Amino acid sequence: MCTENKPHPHKDLIIAWANGAKIEAFDRADEDWYDCRYPSWDTNIKYRIKEVPKPKVKRWQYIYKVGHYWVTNNIWYTEEETIKNFISYEIKKLPYTEMEFDE
Repeated sequence: MCTENKPHPHKDLIIAWANGAKIEAFDRADEDWYDCRYPSWDTNIKYRIKEVPKPKVKRWQYIYKVGHYWVTNNIWYTEEETIKNFISYEIKKLPYTEMEFDE
C-alpha cells in the first residue's frame, strides 16, 4: 500500500521562522495571540507570523500667508513636505495640531 507524503500544515510558517520571522501562537483559553520563541509546530495549535508595526510619522497643520490673511487647508504635513509645498509662502507650524500617522 502506497501512502502520500503530505506537507506539514505549518510548512510555510516553519520556513519563515527559520528565516528569522517572529511567530505567534493562539491561546484558546485567553483567546489571544502570544509570542512563541520556540514553536512546537503542533498541528492542533494555530500559528501566525507576528505583524511588524508600521512606523509612525509626525505631521502638523500649517498656516500660510496669502496677501494679508493667514489660511490653512486642513491637511497635515511632515516638515519635509511643508518645505516642498509651501516654498514661496510665509508659513507657521501649529504645534498643537501634532498627530502621528502611519507611514
